[in-house]
Amino acid sequence: MPARIADPLSGGTLPSNLGLQPDLAARQLPGSLPTFRLMPVPPGSAGSAQSNAAAQSNLLKNPTFQENLSQTGTNTANIATNTTAISALQATSFQGAWSSTTTYSQGASVDYSGAIYVSLVNNNLNNTPSSSPTDWAPTGSSPNYQGAWSSSTAYTTGQTVSVGSTLYIALQNSTNENPASTTGYWQVLSNTSYYYGAWSNSTAYPAGAEVSYNGTVWIALSANTNQTPGIGSSYWTAVGNSTILISAYAGGTTYSAGMQVIGTDGNIYQALQSTTGNAPPNATYWQLVGPSSLTSVPDGTQRFAATASTLTYRPTSNPLTSTDAGSNATVSIASFTMQTSNKGTVSVNSGSVTGLSYGTLYYIYYDDATLAGGSVTFNATTTKTTAINGSGRFFVGSITTAISGGTQTNGNNDGGVGAQGGQTLVFSFSAVTNTNSGTAVSGAISNASFDGDPTTKSSISVTSANSSAASITSVVSGSPANLTTYSSVTLYVRSAVPTNTVNPGASPAAISYSYAGGSGTVMTVGPATTRSLTTDSVSLPTNINLGTLTVTCSVFRNSGSAQVVELDVYEIWVVATT
Repeated sequence: MPARIADPLSGGTLPSNLGLQPDLAARQLPGSLPTFRLMPVPPGSAGSAQSNAAAQSNLLKNPTFQENLSQTGTNTANIATNTTAISALQATSFQGAWSSTTTYSQGASVDYSGAIYVSLVNNNLNNTPSSSPTDWAPTGSSPNYQGAWSSSTAYTTGQTVSVGSTLYIALQNSTNENPASTTGYWQVLSNTSYYYGAWSNSTAYPAGAEVSYNGTVWIALSANTNQTPGIGSSYWTAVGNSTILISAYAGGTTYSAGMQVIGTDGNIYQALQSTTGNAPPNATYWQLVGPSSLTSVPDGTQRFAATASTLTYRPTSNPLTSTDAGSNATVSIASFTMQTSNKGTVSVNSGSVTGLSYGTLYYIYYDDATLAGGSVTFNATTTKTTAINGSGRFFVGSITTAISGGTQTNGNNDGGVGAQGGQTLVFSFSAVTNTNSGTAVSGAISNASFDGDPTTKSSISVTSANSSAASITSVVSGSPANLTTYSSVTLYVRSAVPTNTVNPGASPAAISYSYAGGSGTVMTVGPATTRSLTTDSVSLPTNINLGTLTVTCSVFRNSGSAQVVELDVYEIWVVATT
């Protein structure tokens, strides 16, 4: 049996006939060859183990030492072969910070933006790891990889760091223990750590081997075969994946330190130690990281939720109307859109508020803390502060309800907060001049036609007591002068012609208007034509001076026969929107 020699690189002995020249050099110059470059010898026959150990020893020798060692013959050829093999292995090891000018081999790993990526292809040049999923796979986004080693950081067992182009894994907790110059605290992962691809139960993995399993990259802590990577395994430690957030907490799952879950309260927690069945927020096992969404964050001095009380908002239309419901008033709200300052638009469905008092000013509002819109419950109050006092309360606008027997009323278009424009102003008249011509005429337009009550009226008429021509003309004026430019101005006249027997060829009843710079017709009726109670509206120029606006109401009878016509005027008013 041949003599055996000690091989310090494999931790065993080799037959002397397998002791190659570099092995002899290693024995003569102890410490000159790094032991971390050797893979453990897989189980097998003694001869096979010794041969494999020798082959590995021959493969992973320090190339710098070999280049300086004077050799001849077959040993020189062996050294050249070894150098090439080592260069290939080094190309698939940790390369330090990623560089756009470096060409990486398949299996090479780099540090990019605090995460470790493994090259999936050869000739990998200028492909940014974070945005090139076909060229790089993330392996270090988990808390295990801590980036470049720092003397001021407290590291825990299993965490990985880089020093230059060398990657280390912590064997125990430490602070200010430089991996490159201390022993016992760190184990080198570079050069023996390279990517094997998807885990296989038939592959023998050396310590430091990297595999992917169930979407996570794992590093072998020791040589193993058919040891499934998983949480709590003594053979593997998770390097990471695209996220360290595992999922919602599950009582039957074993979690290791650093893993994150979503608790039942909607917050994210990180495990302080390995645990099974200890649900967050148990402070012994979990620490609060933060909310899974901002909806879980309570209001504070520098941060608060976006609600009606923290937004400026405004309805984009005037959705309010009121009608007489028989024994009380109803306010109807048409569907509308609420425009907010920084949360976009919120669509709100139609609705109503019933059982309200007649002729009363109400403020309409609804509560919608989440800005969901859709079907909401509308409320009415006579106190404006109630309509705007609430973190999720939206003020739709105010409206004076219809009076008993009265016509429909419209909202004041003053909903929302944080805006001065968009209000509705109602102008009335204060003076009237009546002019009669001929005989058998009666009545006069009076204050009843501009008192704000749409159920009262004043009338003008010509009767059948005389067959001569006759007329009454009433001019209503006195709206306050205003040179403001509005967004809209509308004249409203509510009137009826209950009787009309005037001969053909005339316009026995008419209402018209004029202002500085223009005039027009509100309504006319033809011969022998009656008209039921109707509210007419006319759009006026937005820059009108309302002080010059007059409304003329007239009735006329032809001569030659006894004819009758009556004009009832219930209300005349102007609505201007800023």
